[in-house]
Amino acid sequence: MILINIPLIDGAPLPFFEQQTVLDAVTYTLRFRWNNREGAWYLSILDEASETMLLADMKIVVPWPLNAYRSGNPMPGALIAFDSEGLDQDPALTDLGIRVKLYYVTGADLGR
Repeated sequence: MILINIPLIDGAPLPFFEQQTVLDAVTYTLRFRWNNREGAWYLSILDEASETMLLADMKIVVPWPLNAYRSGNPMPGALIAFDSEGLDQDPALTDLGIRVKLYYVTGADLGR
């Protein structure tokens, strides 16, 4: 199984940002939102072409496959967050993309 790193935007921590990412030859919009009350990051995935919400508000939990167990999952692969320091701690506000990195496992690797 090959893990494909999804580089996230650099710079000061933002409580909300989005970016376009190509996964399995399809462009998606990944929308990241920090929930201050809970102290957690959430991820939504949109189809970039139609701006249709595919999956909404998945809590980024290390090292859980973020979209693998959602019913009606329209993506062929799975997103997973890993703690690069091996602590298996969920990302704090300033950790996403630095200590906690986002990876994609292709649909082919998952047998889909």
